[in-house]
Amino acid sequence: MRTWDSVFLSYQYQIKGLGEIPDDGDRLLVSFLDKDSRWIPVDTINNDGTIETNLFYTSFVQISDPKYYHSGFQFMFQNFGRKSGPYDAWHLDYIISIKKEGLATIHFPTVRYRLRQPVYSANTGSCQSIISLQTMA
Repeated sequence: MRTWDSVFLSYQYQIKGLGEIPDDGDRLLVSFLDKDSRWIPVDTINNDGTIETNLFYTSFVQISDPKYYHSGFQFMFQNFGRKSGPYDAWHLDYIISIKKEGLATIHFPTVRYRLRQPVYSANTGSCQSIISLQTMA
């Protein structure tokens, strides 16, 4: 089996938490950095009004394209919502990469990742965090 057939990015998300609930139509976007340094959207969570605020949901994104398998691989989360203030909260947890055979037994262990300072863009109304995977020893 080729590597790109068997690796997934998994994360859990919750809307609101102790903050303000995202408005209908707000979204969370996940993008991967390809080998040509372009951000490619790979997953979108839209608040359509049916997401419960007291639950964490799990998302799995298959890292299937060979263009993502390079030494500078990164992924980015962007929150598109209200452009004024700290509103429309999305909470992320248990961000891991996992091989396909581990999906059935996933238990969300503690993982290491490096989070750069979130950047807010008034032009696009998004808050983005870029995360680089670290090699686990």
